Amino acid sequence: MESVGVIYRRRTDDRADFVRRILEIFRPALEKAKRILVKPNAVSAEPYPTTTSPELLAAVLGGLRDLGKEVVIADEPAVDARRKSVFSGPLDAVCRNYGGKLEALSSAGTRRLRAPRPGARPLRLYRLALDCDCRISLPILKVHGLRSVGFTGALKNQFSFLSRAGKIACHIGWRNIHRAIVDVNLIAGPQLVILDAIETLLGANERRHGGRPGKLGTLLAGSDPAALDRLGFSMLAETGEPKLSGKSAVDIGYLRLAAAEGLGSDSFRVVDL
Repeated sequence: MESVGVIYRRRTDDRADFVRRILEIFRPALEKAKRILVKPNAVSAEPYPTTTSPELLAAVLGGLRDLGKEVVIADEPAVDARRKSVFSGPLDAVCRNYGGKLEALSSAGTRRLRAPRPGARPLRLYRLALDCDCRISLPILKVHGLRSVGFTGALKNQFSFLSRAGKIACHIGWRNIHRAIVDVNLIAGPQLVILDAIETLLGANERRHGGRPGKLGTLLAGSDPAALDRLGFSMLAETGEPKLSGKSAVDIGYLRLAAAEGLGSDSFRVVDL
């Protein structure tokens, strides 16, 4: 585990300028990549803040354009979402403006892997995520509908890499969802996370499940999703969200497991841009 995770922060509504600065900072690492996966949160057809802001996605794709790399933009909607509306909505329109399309992670099939830890159970992950040597994650910081999960942010965004059957098993309790979130990140974690906390959802992670809009007015970024989530948890807890009342970051199962497995940092340093 790193001693301290570095988090870049700006209190702003200007996504384009923040993304430009972050891509400048991470350009040396991005230039080493051969194939970059841009992973938005496209859980359903609902607009931001349920799903990634089209403005944020456009800023990222525009910033990557001059790198000359193969860029794949992909996600896998929730199992109860209308897939056609997700893959023909505003995020796909942004992708097409930059010469691509929003693809389904499931389109290239799965691979069976184990996380690099003793006793790990095998998981089936979507091959498209595994075949990219650099992953840029674009989550939204918001409360999760499942009280046991608490909230969704940098680590949870990679849960979409898990096969449909694997996700269902986690949601009905056949597998430990916290362990699955950590194992997926141990196998295929992101090299860069740009976490949108300008707006948020309280109560649940989608409006159709009871999510209520809120405002945090902040953008965060870094390469350490565990550190980002610890700061994100604090930001959401300060809103008075009942699902997080009386809890600390160590009460969130996947953050506690991340610390135990050495996934990222359990402390962080904030750099204000």
